[in-house]
Formats: sequence, structure tokens, C-alpha cells
Amino acid sequence: MDVQVITPIGGIKLGLGNNSQIGETKPGDIIPIPDAACNPKIIDLLTGPSMNTTRRMYKTSLKFKNVICAAKQEVFGTMYYITLEAVNGCLIGVYEAKVWVQPCLNSKKLVEFKHIRPCA
Repeated sequence: MDVQVITPIGGIKLGLGNNSQIGETKPGDIIPIPDAACNPKIIDLLTGPSMNTTRRMYKTSLKFKNVICAAKQEVFGTMYYITLEAVNGCLIGVYEAKVWVQPCLNSKKLVEFKHIRPCA
């Protein structure tokens, strides 16, 4: 049985593979993180070095506001897919970030960061 859930994270399909039962995941599956908005680990990924790198790359005063949703995928570490709100000057926008955490290498890397839309 193939069960899939669609989230706002760039249209990424989350869920289970063809041979999985409900509640089971396989290595490489992208799974949602419950209560991501109040998860200190997710917030730390966005307020630490990743956001500083983003500010320098885009030459912006981007400031993290809150997490909308998040998911993770185990791939030689953990890839986090995070949809968030951030403030750029006086404008609030929705952004998507992909952060790759490799504990064995003591590494956190912002892989992708893009503006999705202005906040309504």
C-alpha cells in the first residue's frame, strides 16, 4: 500500500514506500517533524550559522520569525526541509530552507534557501 502526504515544503511528497505499513519508515524516507514550530532543534538550525551564511550570501537583514512546518530525511546525516517565515526589513515572507546536518563530521550546511512568496 502506498500512502503519501503532500506538504507545503516545495511539493515534496512525504510518507511511506510501497512495501511499508502505516507507521513504518525506511532509510531515505522524508518524514514530517511534529510540532516543528516549537522544536528547539529546528529553531537552532535557523537561528545559528545557517542564517548568518544566508544573510551574507543574499546581503540582506533577513531575520527568522517562525517555523511553519518541517520534515527530515536520513541521508549520511540528516537533511532538514524547513518552511519558515522571516522578516526582511519591514516585509514578511515565506522561505524554504534545506539544512544538512552531519554529526559525524560536526557539520551543519545550508544546502538551499529560497523565497517562496510574501506573507499574506
